[in-house]
Amino acid sequence: MTSAAVGARAFSRGRGERVHLTLLCFSGAGGNEPVFYDWRRQAPPWLALKSVVLPGHPGRFREKPAIDLVALASMLVEEFSDTLDYPYALFGHSMGAILAFEVARFAQRQGRPATHLFVSACAAPHLPRRVPLWDNLPDLMLQQRIAKHSTAGPNHVKTPELMELLLPIFRADVRLCETYKYKESSRLQCPIVAYAGTSDPSVTHEAIRAWCRHSSGLFNRALLPGDHHYLERHREFVIDDLCRRLATFVNLS
Repeated sequence: MTSAAVGARAFSRGRGERVHLTLLCFSGAGGNEPVFYDWRRQAPPWLALKSVVLPGHPGRFREKPAIDLVALASMLVEEFSDTLDYPYALFGHSMGAILAFEVARFAQRQGRPATHLFVSACAAPHLPRRVPLWDNLPDLMLQQRIAKHSTAGPNHVKTPELMELLLPIFRADVRLCETYKYKESSRLQCPIVAYAGTSDPSVTHEAIRAWCRHSSGLFNRALLPGDHHYLERHREFVIDDLCRRLATFVNLS
């Protein structure tokens, strides 16, 4: 088993056809593999989906949670070394967008740039975080914040057993966000596409537009009706849109 197999789960292998490109998917704080389960039904045969599993999350419970987001990104680049030797793109939602961005920067420095970076429900990394400090909140208040902002969604709040499992994971992920320090570096060579909900209180339209600063290539954005959980309603649109963009970089002949 390669090291990359530790940190990812492959949901689609092209249904018998040759895979031309891999999409690495990074969930938001407290999120896990099931967030991207339904994506495989819409994925074209030439696209492989891999959901990134972080240390301390389900599937990697025996490992200590990461305490530094940039160091975590560096570690993931090593874990996915075999994948990054071939065409790949990155998709990240909320916290996952920042992590995907840092993974893209590390990989590019190694001469293995992504074809695309897709970010969702997240302000550009150089901007101050708008989300208040959550790490030291009491459990009840943290549960309320999870229901409002987390990729895991409000259904977890209604399930005490799952919430008991989710809280320490979410605290660890929140700590990664709150301690993240952006550092200037070369722009990404790949296009960046940013998605967001029009009524997301944590991400302004200007903060989405500011992602353009981080690519020397094309930048596009799509604002869709909804809040931080807009992706639940517009998943099909987002998958179709990113696949359309990826197809232009894939030789299907």
